[in-house]
Amino acid sequence: MSYMSNAVPLIILATASIASAQSFDELIAQGIEQGESYYLDAALASFARARDLDPGSATASYWLGRIYMSMSTPGEDAAMDSAEVYFQRAFDLDPGSALVNEGMARLLWAQDDLDEAFEYIDRALELDPDLVEGHITRARLLSWREDFEAAVSELDQALALDPDDANAHMYMGMVLYQAGEPTEAYAELETAVDLSPRCAPAYRYMGFILGDQGQNVQAIDYFSASIEIDPSEADTYLGRGVIYWFLFQDEEALADFNEALRLDPGLAAAMFSRSLIRADAGQYDAALADLNEAIRIDPMFDDAIYERGYVYSLQAEDARDDDEYLALMEKAIQDYTWALDVNPSYMDVYAARGMAYYRTGRYAEAADDFQSGIDLAPDVADLHYLLGRAHFEIQDYEAAVADFTRAIELDPENGEDYFSRACAYSALGEDRLAADDLEKAEALGVTE
Repeated sequence: MSYMSNAVPLIILATASIASAQSFDELIAQGIEQGESYYLDAALASFARARDLDPGSATASYWLGRIYMSMSTPGEDAAMDSAEVYFQRAFDLDPGSALVNEGMARLLWAQDDLDEAFEYIDRALELDPDLVEGHITRARLLSWREDFEAAVSELDQALALDPDDANAHMYMGMVLYQAGEPTEAYAELETAVDLSPRCAPAYRYMGFILGDQGQNVQAIDYFSASIEIDPSEADTYLGRGVIYWFLFQDEEALADFNEALRLDPGLAAAMFSRSLIRADAGQYDAALADLNEAIRIDPMFDDAIYERGYVYSLQAEDARDDDEYLALMEKAIQDYTWALDVNPSYMDVYAARGMAYYRTGRYAEAADDFQSGIDLAPDVADLHYLLGRAHFEIQDYEAAVADFTRAIELDPENGEDYFSRACAYSALGEDRLAADDLEKAEALGVTE
């Protein structure tokens, strides 16, 4: 008999012997470590074995609830149903446990009952003010309410209790990122990864920060690292897909948006992002289908409403006749108006609606919108140029000259501005000034 033929059964027997000898506390500690490293199946097995050793343990049921919650994905109820069963069982077994009350807070938050979740987390911290998990969960609830200052304070308490808690550093990074502090956030996320190299959410948020800073290749690396550890998080695919889109890698972007939607069919941001690729490809009906669903899910999604208006305007360019053109442009105007109702400070939408008005001969309304855009962004040369065009059409030539002059001051190398000002000067009878501008426009490559 060879050595190898004896070795395999010996290894199996040794593993089984070690497993059977593990105590309840050892299994709980092992499961926690496995869970933090995103070995969720292994963690589930460890906690299940701990529960088998002590069926009346609230602690084992709590951790089983935690793992099942981590395994749940939007639209898939089985894992969340199991989480609810185990969190409730833990509470029934030991309603006076701080940890168990923290678990109930998690469950109620997942069920969108934020007020009740706060009641349970506050009770947990009354029972044990030193419960690190309690401070972290309370910070997460506060950040959900966008009370970032209070959330940071809560996480400071968690880190004072345990400076080496990777989750506390990770959530501190998340909260600081949401609060608009990317540098501090990145430092906290780096610390989280140093403490726990398989901390998938930390890699994801580092990807977000790097993407925001234009470090696209590095952002993709971090998103990919997060996906390798935890391939079940839709937001990570969405984040990486957006970076691919910025890099004009549409095929890779589309694959990531599709995967994000497979994991979370209700992820409106992924529908919106996919619509951009479809619209660029001339697939207007498919783009509109994505945008309609995104807006149905989130009627306050101003970017999606704006984009749908833009797609209608693209469709108008292929209209069969004037009636169809005007009908599509009116749908675009309606969406732009809706987007501005949601976000009155959206400069790009004023410009888009102004163009829609201009293209349908409503020049005074176009001028009003271009002026509104300028009020929000006074140094955008194109807005002054467009305002000049609108003023020219309503025969306010002096205003048009002033608009084109300002556009030239902001962008002196744009021949269109000189040519348009020449037209306005000519309409005012200023032939010499018109000739000078035509010469400058021609020098910049614009002749008509």
